[in-house]
Amino acid sequence: MKYVRRDKGKHAGISMLNLIDVIFVLLLFFMVTTSFNKLAHIDITLPQSSSSLNEEEDKNVEVFYLLNGEVLLSISGEQKSLNLTNLGGEIANLTPKQKESIKLNADEAINYGDVINLISILKDSGTQNVELNIKKKPKG
Repeated sequence: MKYVRRDKGKHAGISMLNLIDVIFVLLLFFMVTTSFNKLAHIDITLPQSSSSLNEEEDKNVEVFYLLNGEVLLSISGEQKSLNLTNLGGEIANLTPKQKESIKLNADEAINYGDVINLISILKDSGTQNVELNIKKKPKG
């Protein structure tokens, strides 16, 4: 007696196309819902305020004053490490549009006089407005 196998051509498996679609949708979901912290790579603790704050993202020149006395100048995302003596020259080389407003990020533990000294260097270099960046204090 001869036996005949009828399931020779059938192949049971998982369709990879559906799996790729699901992975793509998950990737898009996490990309859209992830919040990005601009200051994550700089070790700085901003002071807090309970007043309402307007956050405008069109400012492209920022100065970061770190606890160790180092000054980082960020121009459209490109950062330069400076000290206080070199900062005035770098600010003087900026365009008039960039000098209109500079955002200052100083650690809350830095001496008040040192922050005022930095602001005076920025003003002497031709900066019109110096904005102090602070965190909004949580309610409660």
